[in-house]
Amino acid sequence: MAAAALFGAGVAGALGQTSDDGRNRWMKITNDSALIAYQVYIIPSTKDCCWSRDLLENEVIHAKAIAPAKAITPAERRSSLFVNFDDGFGSCLFDVRITNQYPGWDWNFYSINVCAGKGARQITLKGALPEKSKDDKDRWVTVDNQSQHTAYRLFSIPSDEKECCWSYDLLGAHVIRKGSFLNVEIDDGSGKCRFDIRVTSSQDREWTFYGIDVCTEERITLK
Repeated sequence: MAAAALFGAGVAGALGQTSDDGRNRWMKITNDSALIAYQVYIIPSTKDCCWSRDLLENEVIHAKAIAPAKAITPAERRSSLFVNFDDGFGSCLFDVRITNQYPGWDWNFYSINVCAGKGARQITLKGALPEKSKDDKDRWVTVDNQSQHTAYRLFSIPSDEKECCWSYDLLGAHVIRKGSFLNVEIDDGSGKCRFDIRVTSSQDREWTFYGIDVCTEERITLK
């Protein structure tokens, strides 16, 4: 989904209106991954449309383990950044999408409460481009769409990881239209077999499957 400039929050503060409830909506984004974070988009979790503009503007958040170089500026060493998540409408719960240098490889977070607690609030980015697990197990799953909606995106996360991070969109350029199916590889290189799987459509419909053993399960069905 393309980002639309409907909510005015940025790295240095809201460019539009600021919520008048006095709550602090700054979040610290820490990049512990091997990838560079380029854009941050938010949308209130209760909304269907539309994603904010890029909250990082001209900033990036570098990978924590950046390779040494002779000329690295302080900005290039920065692997964390405070970002203002205030949309000007008093929203506290946001879905968050953060992109990097690989199109389609996004970090996705859901129902993040940016108003909760008095201490520092933080989102931590983890991971790298996945490699295949070093075993002989088949991790392909058939996604059978028996619903009346077109499936546009599919994300996975090992079932024992509840905080971070959902995978990039495993459908890539593909969609799964109603009455059709697609074989999808669910392999993050960790050697794990049990995953939660989230499938979304463009018609405000999504499906979530928990604890799917992708080493033995051959099919999940969208209804």
